[in-house]
Amino acid sequence: MNNNHDIKLKKYKVSILKENYFLVSDENEEHIIKSIELLNNCLKNIIVQIPAIELRKASVLAALQLASRLLKSLQEIEHFRNYSDQLTNFIDVNTAQLEKTEKV
Repeated sequence: MNNNHDIKLKKYKVSILKENYFLVSDENEEHIIKSIELLNNCLKNIIVQIPAIELRKASVLAALQLASRLLKSLQEIEHFRNYSDQLTNFIDVNTAQLEKTEKV
């Protein structure tokens, strides 16, 4: 997302399960295309698994699946951030110890 100072909204015509929608966003076109592809694939997988499902219910299930993926990704990011902090701390401690031994 852009800074508030230079937001440039663009209007996109997108197709979700062959239905057209107009979307206004500050994201670039590539991001919009990938997002729509992800949503379409998720919806198609649900419809293949449950052919008689209503589009509204399939959309809710797709939203839940994507929200679950997002939460898992955020948890992984937090895990790696903590791991990175631990490694940085380890390096700092060992560097400080090496510097002390070199001064002696």
